[in-house]
Amino acid sequence: ADAPQDARFATGVAIFAELLRGGRYSGTMTYDDVLEIVGAARGKDDFGYRSEFVELVRAARTAGAMAQLDR
Repeated sequence: ADAPQDARFATGVAIFAELLRGGRYSGTMTYDDVLEIVGAARGKDDFGYRSEFVELVRAARTAGAMAQLDR
């Protein structure tokens, strides 16, 4: 929580990338954890890129949940 806002957001992006790759090194982190991290660190978003990233994470979470239903 004491880290700079940009560093916290970048951490959320890195965790998201690891989850997309299969989560081998993500431990117990989930898409919900990513949303919590980036939501708290969104900060100033002049061009909407951070908001767009949040929507991308939400879409991935939904896709993952749907894939679980197909099994």
